[in-house]
Amino acid sequence: MNSEEDEFKRIEAEAKRQTPCKGTSMKEKTKEMADAVGAVYPTLFLGRHDGVLFTETELETFVELVAASEREACAKVCESRITLGTGSVAILNGAADAIRARGEKA
Repeated sequence: MNSEEDEFKRIEAEAKRQTPCKGTSMKEKTKEMADAVGAVYPTLFLGRHDGVLFTETELETFVELVAASEREACAKVCESRITLGTGSVAILNGAADAIRARGEKA
């Protein structure tokens, strides 16, 4: 591996440790995304919710939202390193662009 790949791997590992959304728990963010695609929360015995129902299309859309949210969180970690003055600007910008590009449809 070259130094750019090493730096990208280090940044990627750091991104995985970062909180995805400051001020919003992952559970809240996940529920927001599920609600956005029309998820149904069936009420079971004693009013307890044991799951979420999606149509196939809703599930695909939900998965795309989750992936896009995670890509953006990772890209923002890269950009935050530029602001802090750590790491190569070109490498960090390249990493952020590459992460975001993973969501582009071919």
